[in-house]
Amino acid sequence: MSKPLIMLLSNSDSEVSFIKNDLNHCELEVFSDSENALNFFQDNHPYIRSLLLSTKIEDLHFLDIIDEFFLITDSVEIIVI
Repeated sequence: MSKPLIMLLSNSDSEVSFIKNDLNHCELEVFSDSENALNFFQDNHPYIRSLLLSTKIEDLHFLDIIDEFFLITDSVEIIVI
């Protein structure tokens, strides 16, 4: 059985390190900007279980980016951290 795929959108090294340690049982894809994250999500959304959005992303407006992810699919769990 493969590990669950989780996306993390964060540009905070300490936050990424903390989450990697906490989610070591998952495959974690980390992105520091929303454009790259959206592109990856577009290509891989059927395999992604959860999306973690940091409040520390500079190019991120939460309502807009969440809408963009939900336009691709509404079957992913989005958690703002």
